Amino acid sequence: MHIGRAKGLPSDRITEKLRHIRSKRENIAKDYDRVLVRRILDYISELSKKYILYVAIGRLKNIRTRARRGNYKGRQYRRMIHSWAFARITESLRHGLAQQCWKVDGKDPRFQAISEA
Repeated sequence: MHIGRAKGLPSDRITEKLRHIRSKRENIAKDYDRVLVRRILDYISELSKKYILYVAIGRLKNIRTRARRGNYKGRQYRRMIHSWAFARITESLRHGLAQQCWKVDGKDPRFQAISEA
């Protein structure tokens, strides 16, 4: 924005373009998450025809603090970890399993988010 202001461009257009780029990136990320959850649900429904399944997903607590500089994993690793939306994926998976008549809440659920430890 500072460069645009120095060139004499109105800052409203610049902020509008930045918001557009941000919303476009968010929509792409949501679409990738939706495709991932759909593939997982298809795989679960295929396996549930043969077996009685229980699905557990890890509650990834403090993973972003582990993905910081100095862990020698690299910039791409940090970028990947920080861009994941763990809660959105978990809730989408929970909702999809509930739509398939799975018991996801209450006593003896077939879907749980458990501690990674």
